[in-house]
Amino acid sequence: MKITLKNVGTIREAAINLVGLNVIAGPNGTGKSTIGKTVYTIIKSVKDSKKTLFQHRKRLVESICQTLFYSLQNNLQQGNLSAKNHDIKILLSNFTSPFAETLVDLLKVSDYQESHRSIIAHINLIDTFQSLDEKSKLSAKKSLNDLMGIFAQISETEEIKHSLEFMYHEMFREQVTNLTTHHSSSILLESTGDTLLNYTVSNNVDILPFSDRLTLHTVAPNLKQRILPEVTFIETPLVLQIARSLRIPYHWKDLIEKLELEPQQSNNVLGQEIYQNLVNLLKGQLVYKTNKQDFFFVPINTDDNLYVSNMASGEKTFGILQRLAYCGKLSSDHILIFDEPENHLHPQWQARLADFLTTLVDKNVSVLLTTHSATLINFLQDFSEQKHLTEKTHFYFADQGLIQDVESYEEKSDIIFKSFYDARKMGPYG
Repeated sequence: MKITLKNVGTIREAAINLVGLNVIAGPNGTGKSTIGKTVYTIIKSVKDSKKTLFQHRKRLVESICQTLFYSLQNNLQQGNLSAKNHDIKILLSNFTSPFAETLVDLLKVSDYQESHRSIIAHINLIDTFQSLDEKSKLSAKKSLNDLMGIFAQISETEEIKHSLEFMYHEMFREQVTNLTTHHSSSILLESTGDTLLNYTVSNNVDILPFSDRLTLHTVAPNLKQRILPEVTFIETPLVLQIARSLRIPYHWKDLIEKLELEPQQSNNVLGQEIYQNLVNLLKGQLVYKTNKQDFFFVPINTDDNLYVSNMASGEKTFGILQRLAYCGKLSSDHILIFDEPENHLHPQWQARLADFLTTLVDKNVSVLLTTHSATLINFLQDFSEQKHLTEKTHFYFADQGLIQDVESYEEKSDIIFKSFYDARKMGPYG
């Protein structure tokens, strides 16, 4: 499986393999993380399309209901006090937050018929307002008709499109097109030469909403079966300390939900083996205590509970991997996206991470990793060779809008490592 991006963020062009171990190096701001976020966006949009479609529709319902309430409130005419009091009573009885909450509950169980009844009743209520002018009434009815359009059965392709809209808002705040070229973005996902998914995002951001700028050109009929079933994006181990924050990125929330799971009965021998190895490495285990709704580290042969905030950042990184293995979330149908993990790791632990990741790849788990560390790249190269994984390992270099495959070890020395060593010659501000 391979993904090709053109004019996405700072990337002019990139083609990245998604099977085996794929390592992207390069300076800051060259689009390395954009690759991982795009892969995560696509897989989540396809595999969790019903969940993300609900979130997308829920947001629309809440937004339309809130805007409608304030619009009605602001357009009530000054004048006849009795008429205005009558209208305020209708407004507060029928158009406040319980209206949106009821519709969201109906949306959750896909009761579109009852949703339509409720919305039609509210459309009829608009005519009972005594201090609204006709223009305001027409505007309110249009909003309610737009609201009714959210409650409808749609095709799987439309479901994926809406799911992509939601995920692009969550992951990119809808800023997709290249800020330098201002050309439309294109994303292609293919497998053994067959197109699985092909879509574009036009650049006219100031004119059209994102839903109109996103165009799906090809969606394979069996896309949900052919795409990887699961993806996990690890951006920072500090996610463990903010698990209860009110507003965190979607991929952080997704990771936390996985770490809070209890393992199901399964024959995931790989997960059990990885989990035990990481227990031995950390000399303890990361646990989630439901009654306290928090993560703790429990050393081997003790009943001590160390708050996760008191763990070293590098230990948290391996604790996350340990917990994912424990919950059965590391397997051959999974892609693990790791964004610059060396930020929190001593070189000795970078070696352990390289050993661990190449072990995953040897067991047919796919890994996409971005890094600034020559040390980590060296270790990944060495362990890949030791475990005879060179055919499954790809290194890429990102610079000046391009992310290109670096095919040989000599090229790594000439391109990737040269960029690290050239940095020594620069002054403190370049």
